[in-house]
Amino acid sequence: MALEDQRTIHGIYDLVGPEVFSMEDLVRFAIRKAGKKNPVISLPNWVGYLQAIAFEFGPGPTLMSRDNIASMSVPNVLALGSRDSLSEDFGIAKQHLESLIA
Repeated sequence: MALEDQRTIHGIYDLVGPEVFSMEDLVRFAIRKAGKKNPVISLPNWVGYLQAIAFEFGPGPTLMSRDNIASMSVPNVLALGSRDSLSEDFGIAKQHLESLIA
């Protein structure tokens, strides 16, 4: 479908739903769906930043970076008035996260 449609070549598609979630909301959602009861402890941003520095310079793969921390401070939402290209080009309607994951 997308490979055969000239309008979609070099297209950018924001995969968004009708709801806005915080990182804490998503973590709590994942824990609930996994059937766990882990506590979620919010930490100040500076603690996350120090943790990211430690992960960047520690051995093995980088699990979190300062760039990850910075990107979490910026809302990742479809801007008001933006073209909903996924819906317009493919007819795919936004769905609630809860309905997508059993």
